[in-house]
Amino acid sequence: MRIVGFAESLIQIEGPILKGGPRNAIKGGENMALDAIQEVTATEAKAKEQRDTAQAKAKQLLLNAQKEAKQVVAQARQKGEAEAKQMMAQAEQQAAEVTEEVLEQARQDGEALKREARAHLEQAAQLIVEKVVNR
Repeated sequence: MRIVGFAESLIQIEGPILKGGPRNAIKGGENMALDAIQEVTATEAKAKEQRDTAQAKAKQLLLNAQKEAKQVVAQARQKGEAEAKQMMAQAEQQAAEVTEEVLEQARQDGEALKREARAHLEQAAQLIVEKVVNR
């Protein structure tokens, strides 16, 4: 394997410094390239792991939001049903009160008609007696 460009020039410069001369410098360069590939692979694996973790968290957040939304809907439904029952009870109570008022007024009107009829009862009886006697 031959390294070209900047990396090769570094190897050539550092080569004599390395133990064993220029030949070990090339092997060191190969190690550097292998290290870089391993680092890129490790970084990609870490990025994939982070992406997978983020996706799992997003999925869990969505599930939690859906669960919470169902609970909110259920609570709203229960609240609505309770309010409807309360409104029906109030309407029934008001209807009962109005019915009682109407019945009471009808009793009073009936009593007034009875009193009026009793007041005229004696006159009616006299009129009947007169007609029977005058016949």
